[in-house]
Amino acid sequence: MLVVDREVRGGGIGTFLSHCLFQAMFSKYGAREIFLETEESNHQAMRLYHKMGFVRDEKFRKYYLNGSDAFRLRLWLDDGRWKEIDQEMK
Repeated sequence: MLVVDREVRGGGIGTFLSHCLFQAMFSKYGAREIFLETEESNHQAMRLYHKMGFVRDEKFRKYYLNGSDAFRLRLWLDDGRWKEIDQEMK
């Protein structure tokens, strides 16, 4: 789980940490795709992941204990797009 304190959000910390993790998964461990879930109402996370190349893969109704829905997001690391995003993030 990745959480950035509200007082420092918007400074690129979440993007930087996510990028480092995804790059390691790709280059060190040979991952070809990444899946994650995020709350449907978490618009900041949805924007961040969309910017990183994730697409909505599936919707889960009442996924979280509070009853809220979630989206499964998917990022393909071997389709060429990741290399473009990786270069943009550096």
